[in-house]
Amino acid sequence: MKTILAAAGLLAIGATAASAQFAPPPWARGNFPYEQRHHRECQDKAYRLHSYERQARRLLEAPDLLGLSITAMTGMIRTLAFKTDRMRALAESGYATATDLADWLVREAGVPFREAHHITGRAVKLAEEAGCGLGDLVLDELRAIDPRINGGIYSVLSVEASVASRTSYGGTAPSAVKDRIAEARKALEG
Repeated sequence: MKTILAAAGLLAIGATAASAQFAPPPWARGNFPYEQRHHRECQDKAYRLHSYERQARRLLEAPDLLGLSITAMTGMIRTLAFKTDRMRALAESGYATATDLADWLVREAGVPFREAHHITGRAVKLAEEAGCGLGDLVLDELRAIDPRINGGIYSVLSVEASVASRTSYGGTAPSAVKDRIAEARKALEG
């Protein structure tokens, strides 16, 4: 029995040695760090060259794409029609004036914004449950949420007031929009 095990062990050792003898040498397998690094560098150079070619192609295509875009925009603007009644209905749906409510609480009632944010969230939840807009809530309902709310709140809870309150550069207030239009006309003329 011992002889059989010893022969099997020698056979196993011989098989391992035989397979190692016929395995490709390390340099043929690309196991040296230099060859791996060199291969990576060649791949990186090829990728960069391909990237430069793509960028050059895009740069050469840019004038044609710009021409197509201008043509498309011209046709779109020429046939543009605004459905103001639909625009108003969508602007009034949802709770777009919630930010105005929070701003009013901070500005007029002196509420810290982190607190105003929670008060506004409760008001929106109440309006959702009632199936109405924030401006449709009764003052007593709003005061039940927070007693610092007064009748002045309704001056900011309309779409018109919300739009008109954005007076900063690029804002939606009619005066700000007129200023930007005047700047654009001046730039086109000059």
